[in-house]
Amino acid sequence: MEKQIVIQNFNQALSELYKRDFVLIENKTEEETISAQLIAYLRPFFDGWNVDPEYNRDGRETKRDPAGNQIFPDILIHHRTPDREERYSPENNLAVAEVKGYWNAENRSKDTGKLLDIRKRYGYQYLFRIELGKDAGQLMEV
Repeated sequence: MEKQIVIQNFNQALSELYKRDFVLIENKTEEETISAQLIAYLRPFFDGWNVDPEYNRDGRETKRDPAGNQIFPDILIHHRTPDREERYSPENNLAVAEVKGYWNAENRSKDTGKLLDIRKRYGYQYLFRIELGKDAGQLMEV
């Protein structure tokens, strides 16, 4: 899938989230809850792909960063291929996103590093950070 289409799909899903579920952002709900709702809006745009929250599997093992720590990407768009080496290919790993609310003071560079590590290890084509602003969401390509 072309990058511009992926970006357009994410932006449309973010728009729906703010239109239909703004109360989640307004109330500074847990990012995991907001990500799960965003995934509900993303799924129709990615027919044939698995759109998963917090998917931490590498085959049947746990996804890990270069230091060996478990990682839990917020949103993954991929094909679940647990027993095949092609699970590391870009053809099976479309996009990964990290989500942060404006109320979260955590350093965003940590998410950027995590996304770059995920691409290097798992072959994801597109990396995004999603900032949940007070009035609108912003999709940023890494």
